[in-house]
Amino acid sequence: MGFVAAKDFQQDLLKEEYRPATVRQYGEIIQKFQSLSMEHDPAHSLSHDTLIAEYLNPDDAIANRPGDYKIVRAALHAYRRYLIKIGHSLPHHAEYDPIEQVIDGYIVYLAETAGLKSS
Repeated sequence: MGFVAAKDFQQDLLKEEYRPATVRQYGEIIQKFQSLSMEHDPAHSLSHDTLIAEYLNPDDAIANRPGDYKIVRAALHAYRRYLIKIGHSLPHHAEYDPIEQVIDGYIVYLAETAGLKSS
């Protein structure tokens, strides 16, 4: 499992009309996530979802993780959506939030049934 450059992720966020301050903050979070994940799993044997779950684990005292859990979670969720968008096959994770399942299902519905696609 290799990482996608944070800059590519940030460019996609700008195309999706995220505010520049949010894009910058999410990019910094993803860079820290990638750096710490590479230290934790240098062989790249763990899935993105496993690394994300470990990074978000509140019981794990990861050094240098940004303090605002909600922002970190939002950045990682956006990163995960981006990975899926560019063709990475990510398995369903047991700790995947039910509201995220509903939102993802609605996005699929809009794309397939209503003919709407994300820009």
